[in-house]
Amino acid sequence: MRDKLLGGLFRQLEKYKGALPASWSRMAMLERCPRQWDLRYRKGLKEQDMPAADITDLTNTRAGKAIHWVLEKSVRSSADLGRDGRSCYDVFFNHVHAVEEDARVLERLDMLREPSLQVLRRVMAFAGASTTFHTEKRLRITRSGNAVPNCSWAGTGWNGVVDLEIERRDTLLILDYKSEAYSEERERATRLQTGMYAYAEMLRRPELREVVTGCAYLMSNDIRLEEPFRREEFPVLRRQVHGLFSRYLDLLESGTAEPRPSRYCKYCGFAKDCPALGETDGTKSDEEDEAGKSTQTGGHKAVVAEGDAPGMAHASAADKS
Repeated sequence: MRDKLLGGLFRQLEKYKGALPASWSRMAMLERCPRQWDLRYRKGLKEQDMPAADITDLTNTRAGKAIHWVLEKSVRSSADLGRDGRSCYDVFFNHVHAVEEDARVLERLDMLREPSLQVLRRVMAFAGASTTFHTEKRLRITRSGNAVPNCSWAGTGWNGVVDLEIERRDTLLILDYKSEAYSEERERATRLQTGMYAYAEMLRRPELREVVTGCAYLMSNDIRLEEPFRREEFPVLRRQVHGLFSRYLDLLESGTAEPRPSRYCKYCGFAKDCPALGETDGTKSDEEDEAGKSTQTGGHKAVVAEGDAPGMAHASAADKS
């Protein structure tokens, strides 16, 4: 299938240096802080290390990347070897633990070890004889609006990477990992992000009956799934995706490169020379709050999974087992 309207949006986005290939993180950065986006993508400057004062955030980021790697390798190995996940997880976790030298990162890894293992075991419980796993799966939509498994970087309009995709017959489960505990703000952003992944897969594969998206919050062993995107609802999902890209285009057409202070400044590699540094008190700016509201999807509320396979029933209460 081809999305001609999306291809038209890509043609308009091509006018702006750094706009393509789009990705969730690139689009979210422009929404969050036009200055950071302008420096990184339009001017092509390299971000410096994050401010040293935010050592806790650096620690959490490093530990989170390590746990992502452990889960990716564990899912692949467990599926290939037909194991429940525990033995494979221990091998890969012990490896990252052995090579890590920072005591703060080791402490964070130890905190993540058990809840992340429980997430893995629940994910593996989804599996059946006809289930296929894909980890770190790359999705691309060409600048002409075709969803393809791969294409040249120059021909890519949008690029995404799925942490985990579970396929059973004509149904997919797309799962994103977050190393922190659940929060409503994170859920709202993840819903938009995984909705784009669902759209790319449904565009590429017309035979798909439905796609379930969700997020595994590793720190709290919390897997939250959205209501399924069903084939008959595909036009609604398409409008949501078009809305996100139209918003992206609107922001670029506005031409602003002003800083937008928020609590995310502590993650910015350009914070050292930012004229707005010190203006944020760690809370959302009014602009950021309004931006978040403007890009929310409608009609898909999150529900909490209790170990169901994709396309099966969803529970209404968290499973903390």
